[in-house]
Amino acid sequence: MRAYLSHVLCQNCVYNGTHSFKSIRQLIPVFAMPKNRTYLPDLQKNRIKMREKKTKYTSGTAYLQILGSGCRGGAKSIYFFTDFCRYMFNCGEGTQRLAHEHKIKIARLEHIFITNPSWENIGGLPGLALTVQEVGVPDLTLHGPAGLECLFASTNRFVVLYDLSIKMAECSKDSLYEDPAVTVYYVPLFSNESNKDDETGEYSTLLNRAKSSKDDIDYYAHMKRQNQHRGKSPQKFTESSTTTKFTSTSMSYICKLKPKLGTLNLDLCVERNVPPGPLLGKLKNGEDIVLADGTKVKSSDVKDPDSPGPVFIIMDCPSEDYLECLLNEERFKEYQTGAAEEDIPKYVLHFTPSRVMETERYQTWMKRFPESVLHVNVNDSNNCMGNIGPHVLQRQLNYLDEDIFPLLADKSIPIVDVPLNKKVSLDPDDILKRCAERVAEQSNPKEVFVPAEKLNIPAHVGHTLKTLDLRDVKKMETQFPHCVYMNPQSIIEDLYVIESFKSEYDKLKSDLAAVSEQVKSENEKNPFPIITFLGTGSSVPNKSRNTSGILVTFSDDNHIILDCGEGTYGQLVRFFGADEADRVLASTKAIYVSHLHADHHIGAIMLLQKRREAVRKLNAGLKKVYFLAPEQILFWFYSYHFHFESILDCFELIGNQDLLSDDKKIPELEELLKVLNAKEIKTCKARHCPHSFGVSITDSNGKKITYSGDTMPTTNLVELGKDSDLLIHEATFEDDLAHEAKMKMHSTASEAIAVGKQMNAKFTILTHFSQRYYKIPVITEHFDDKVGMAFDNMRVRFGDFKKLPLFNSVLKCIYSEEQEIMESKTKRRKRKFEVV
Repeated sequence: MRAYLSHVLCQNCVYNGTHSFKSIRQLIPVFAMPKNRTYLPDLQKNRIKMREKKTKYTSGTAYLQILGSGCRGGAKSIYFFTDFCRYMFNCGEGTQRLAHEHKIKIARLEHIFITNPSWENIGGLPGLALTVQEVGVPDLTLHGPAGLECLFASTNRFVVLYDLSIKMAECSKDSLYEDPAVTVYYVPLFSNESNKDDETGEYSTLLNRAKSSKDDIDYYAHMKRQNQHRGKSPQKFTESSTTTKFTSTSMSYICKLKPKLGTLNLDLCVERNVPPGPLLGKLKNGEDIVLADGTKVKSSDVKDPDSPGPVFIIMDCPSEDYLECLLNEERFKEYQTGAAEEDIPKYVLHFTPSRVMETERYQTWMKRFPESVLHVNVNDSNNCMGNIGPHVLQRQLNYLDEDIFPLLADKSIPIVDVPLNKKVSLDPDDILKRCAERVAEQSNPKEVFVPAEKLNIPAHVGHTLKTLDLRDVKKMETQFPHCVYMNPQSIIEDLYVIESFKSEYDKLKSDLAAVSEQVKSENEKNPFPIITFLGTGSSVPNKSRNTSGILVTFSDDNHIILDCGEGTYGQLVRFFGADEADRVLASTKAIYVSHLHADHHIGAIMLLQKRREAVRKLNAGLKKVYFLAPEQILFWFYSYHFHFESILDCFELIGNQDLLSDDKKIPELEELLKVLNAKEIKTCKARHCPHSFGVSITDSNGKKITYSGDTMPTTNLVELGKDSDLLIHEATFEDDLAHEAKMKMHSTASEAIAVGKQMNAKFTILTHFSQRYYKIPVITEHFDDKVGMAFDNMRVRFGDFKKLPLFNSVLKCIYSEEQEIMESKTKRRKRKFEVV
């Protein structure tokens, strides 16, 4: 402890240059700062013991639940529950956010099965791995095409796994996976198109580029002392030795549950004179016994017949190039028409894109199954994004102001006129029934998807939370809500239950009316730029705040995106709607990444892919987007391009390092300024991890916007943002956690506000809040009339700056419970570490 105190004091000298008693007293709470993960070994041991114990029993409960429906902007994922453990099929971007919101526990997740290793199927793996690590999962086994480990080899620097072991299963046509709950047969499908990279020699070029751009920088070195107690190094991954891109293989899975053991028949036990006691337990567990008189009683003689294990198939045929292999695959014929009754699948779940499902050859394959088989789409034919939290929050904020908080264009969440007010008592079954009726009305009659006579085999919609029983139909119908929905009326009614809300709301409306003419005049005079906050949380997404992402609009067809955490594309779809999101992406000229932490750039690949699709679809916009980022990001991009999917044709990189001064003339920057119609783009070094930057952009009308990225307070940013019209600054921690902010090299709210005053910014908007402030941060006296706080899906013009500070009082009222909890935590910390 003394050594640690000495270390902390040395750190304090660096930041404050003092050994005063006051500074020591302020640092005492640092003892509690690193997250105490000493509980993880115990959690992991308990998990392993539980796993070993359950190997003695056959799983009684088993069901599938759609998590990500595969719709545009949504995740792709299916969760498979058994008594033994949990399994996941595919893990697209946004999977962990859906699991968090719908309270789907991932603490028992042990196996993830990937079909085709495209970003739509694997984009959520890095974030999910970090999340399950924190809840005590000791290991995850990945199943799928060879080379999946390359994903973690490429992300080693920004996905650091200390307490989670990633294992790779050997998956081939001749192998299988088996445990006490299920047997999974691997069915690889191969494309009939040859690998073009091998033909053109691009393989060796890409390999050399990846090697030359190898990034050995530790982007979490400043946080290492928080992990010293772990006593181990993070897991390292090596890239696959595969000599081709392995996306030419798509893996499907035939899953057969183990038979459900028959229950013990007590009447038969009595007939055979079995006495009450432990002998009954042995018979129940399948053991034969010998009675006191020497009579042998077989377990099979006193138990009901075993129930055969049902079959389901996970299918992914990524393109028409795989259809020939699919139609000729003998393994499926064992489960199609003519198969034994116990081998006919209950479900076939299709990750296959709708364009492939609509083809005559794919439908020919589907027709080979008996009519009793239920087909379920988990693909782009669906429209359910599944996240209710953003809609609930936006409905409340929209009630405060319709312009700054417009209702979301995503209409995939059904609106149900069911009274959900706490004062109203309704039968839960009635709510579920009425909700299901509205879901069917708003999605498709009978909940069946048949795309315009193109699909002759009906396939059910795989919306989020749709539950497919594998053992007990009645239990599934009574225990699980099979849909997501919301009631806008109830959301607003709940506000009026809060004490003093009405008076605060009336005051807000009065204050807004007083400035409405000024705001209207300013916005008419300067309709651009428009700032739309897509993600305002840090580290990991939750149901209210996604990770970092900001859309800056300079004109209707001119945008730049600042940072892009996981799910940024989904946020665009949620805010604008799928078609308008395509238009916005096609007219996005640049994407800026402040630093190489995953919560600021892991969403880039999806953005690049979807932008390329939008440009082709609309035949508009730049073919390549300008990508402003630390040049070290190239290793990640080269590696992904080589091992997974082509992305290098999507962007033109401009290194943030090259934008530090005006001395270096960069032709690409000159061209970017022209297409953005901007006067200047400059960067500065930030005080965070290596290669962290802040940026300022001055538009053609002289409006200057400065964005901090992640950083401690720094004079570099003050100088860069001098006289900014708007400063967007991270405010990860509340003032009481200044010590933690220093350790993690972030800023507190007051520090961010002070930076705005030092640079003489006309207005400061705070963002990047710790997820402990999942609704609003702690509002203090430092929040004056030149400060506002960001919310996801908040859209502001410069004239709106007069309105933002007016919301503080009513927001503190709405989220008073959260404010009280945070204040009580602050008081407890102070009492705990008070120095007499």
